[in-house]
Amino acid sequence: MTLMPPPGRRTYRTWEQQFLGEWVAQFRPDARVLTHVRLGPIRPQLQGVTLTALEFQAMGLWRRWADALVILPDRLELVEAKILQTPSQSSQLELYAHLLPDTPELAEFRGRRVDKVALVALEDPAATFMARSVGIQVVVWRPPWIDEWMAVKEARQRRAPRFESSGPAR
Repeated sequence: MTLMPPPGRRTYRTWEQQFLGEWVAQFRPDARVLTHVRLGPIRPQLQGVTLTALEFQAMGLWRRWADALVILPDRLELVEAKILQTPSQSSQLELYAHLLPDTPELAEFRGRRVDKVALVALEDPAATFMARSVGIQVVVWRPPWIDEWMAVKEARQRRAPRFESSGPAR
């Protein structure tokens, strides 16, 4: 049985999750990979309150998250995946690398070398220059469906935003 969206609504495809998942499957097939990894200390701390393990974990939900953490025998790869490379990808990776050592769930990996990886399908030379200048590895990988993504993206950029009126203006 195929579930179809209601008429007039477009389907949503998680292109970047697919992009990351396919890259990991192809290039890191034997590695342990964590996705949507929450990073940093769990805050806020509550004074005089004892929390259960589940409550303590729930308090960490506001933390930032990296797309993937690839656990290799000799190092960790902190991966931020973007189909269309942006300069902000570098600052995200820098921040995530800074938060990683303070992440309680990842304490067993403290002290391990961390390689920051900007995974992209469509490279921006200026963003690549910026990333490499601060030690970020830029990996350009074009999945077989990238032309489909570009066609969808281009079609969306050519039309005006959708607008549904709820009645006459007042």
